[in-house]
Order: sequence, then structure tokens, then C-alpha cells
Amino acid sequence: MESMTTVWGEVDNQPVYLYTLRSGSLTAVISNFGATVVTLNVPDQTGKVVDVVLGYDTLEEYERNNRAYFGGTIGRCANRISNSQFTLDGSVYHLTTNEWPNSLHSGLSGFHMRVWETVSFTNENELTLRLESPAMDQGFPGNLEITASFKVTDNGMTITYSGTSDATTIFNPTNHSYFNLNGHKAGSVVDHLLRLQANYYTPVENARSLTTGEICNVLYTPMDFTRPKTIGSEMTPSFRQLLYTDGYDHNFCITKYNGDVTEAAQLTGDQTGIRLTLKTNEPGLHLYTGNYLTDDIGKGGAHYYKYAGVSLQPQFYPDAINHPNYISPILHKGETKAFETQYLFDCVS
Repeated sequence: MESMTTVWGEVDNQPVYLYTLRSGSLTAVISNFGATVVTLNVPDQTGKVVDVVLGYDTLEEYERNNRAYFGGTIGRCANRISNSQFTLDGSVYHLTTNEWPNSLHSGLSGFHMRVWETVSFTNENELTLRLESPAMDQGFPGNLEITASFKVTDNGMTITYSGTSDATTIFNPTNHSYFNLNGHKAGSVVDHLLRLQANYYTPVENARSLTTGEICNVLYTPMDFTRPKTIGSEMTPSFRQLLYTDGYDHNFCITKYNGDVTEAAQLTGDQTGIRLTLKTNEPGLHLYTGNYLTDDIGKGGAHYYKYAGVSLQPQFYPDAINHPNYISPILHKGETKAFETQYLFDCVS
């Protein structure tokens, strides 16, 4: 049997591992570099096992190509913060600018580029990793301790992020996996069927994808996925929002959000019949269709072009700290918050 723990390399004199989690016919490979989902093997409607997430073969490729964020844990704050700054408790905090003038995914040295400590690896299907982010790391206040827990079951994988800080701060992590349910090297996902439990979305102001602060109805627009449709069916540049971003790169407001785990999305591969149901207790889901992938060479020499994968990222609304009308991403001093995402798989004929 394949070893459940493999030494993958070393970063900053710290060992990096690959952990193989399995249950039934479902297998996930997770690295403590970036708390990254490297592989996710799922059976299709014929029983053939398919790797449904984009990624790289080597640790060096993850280090070198950090702007793709393949499978990585994003933190402290996913998405964009306008002008790379925010005010909290009367103090102004300045963040790393990596998408001028804004901060995207907390800068280039995000949590997806850190070596996480392994806390436990039990029953061959549960892994917990921990990261300590010191005060003013990336520009954020508070010493933050975060754990990322991965659990594989016969029908899916659950990721739980838990964080606590000794000072009030922002805590808005997510996982940045790109899914192609036909297989990671199958090409475009524009014919995948997608349904979102979202009646509203947050529009962007220009090509930098920064939110306007509005919350708009999806009705009668290409943003309406409340009934299943293929991703590419209305991906038209005649709709200004999609012209700005050359595809979907937008946050959707989960309709039934109340702090409990609820269904947010359902994605179906048009060739394999693999269906992903995503559930989360976060208020938003960012839909990104890999618009800026430009012939990235991935696992097994696969070519990842534009639209080669779709990322469904549970998180708070973009730039929420700077918009009082958005649900707050603040983690108060001494408080512990946990965010859970379930990726559940079955097949349709």
C-alpha cells in the first residue's frame, strides 16, 4: 500500500510532507506547505477514479507559481481589501499591496506559502495542521493561531478552519482549489453545470475586481445560477461585469446563510457525471473561472489554459472590513471562530 506520509521536500529548513487521506474510493493528498489540497481522487459514473483538482507535481512549482493559489489555504483574509488598508478600533492598518493599489489574498506571502505544523494525522483520513501568524504579519493586528483540519469520508472531504487571536483582527480564510470534474487535465469547464444558492451578488467596479459595495439581484442577468445552467452559457462580454473580469470572478451572497452549514453550490461534470455539492457556514461564495490561467503546466504535464478549472471559495464578502453593509469578518480578542466547508460527491447519469 502507498505510504500515507511522504517527504516532499524542504522550505526554509522546514520539512514538507504529503499526507494521503482515504476513505472508501475517495482519496485526498494534502501538503503541510500552504495547507494545500494537491490531489482529490473521486470515482466517476463508471467507477473510474478521476483527479478533480488542478495542481502541480513538485513542491518547487508551488513555490514558484504562487499567484495561481492552486489548492492553497488563503489567509488571513481572502479576496481583496481596497487600497491595502482598513481601520479597526480607531487604528489604521496598512497591508501588503500586490494588486495595486489593493491587497489580494493578504499579499504574496500568504498562508498558502507557509509551512504549517502537523498537529495530528489519525485513522488515515483525518489531518490537522496549525499555523501561528504573529502580530502585524501581513499588516494585520493580533497574534493569530489557526488550524486547518481535513477529513475524508466515503462521499467527500470536509475542511474546517479555526482561529483565535489575542487582539481583535480579521479572520477570513478559504481554500483555493480549482475543480474540473471531468479530470484536472480535461480542458475547459465551461460546459460544467452549475447551480448557486444565491439570489444576490456583489458587483465589481472595474477589471481589478474590487467590489463597489453594492449587493445586487442576479435576476435577469448572466449572474443568475439559481437554476442549473452551464458555466459558459451566458459568459458574454456584452454584460459589463463579465467584460471587466473576462469571465466570472465575483462573490455571491448565500441566500440561506444563518451561520449554520448550508448548501451553497452544486457543480456537475458534463463528461464524467461527477457532481460536487458544496456546503458551508460562511456568508459568501466567490466564483472564479480561472480567467487568468495562461498555459500553466500542471500535474503530469497537463496544460491549464483559461477556464481550465472553476474555484468555489466560501468566504466573507470582498473588502467586507471597509463596507459596514457587509457581514463583518472581524475576530474579536480571545474569541474562537470556526468555518467549515463540505465537498460532497456523487454521480448522475
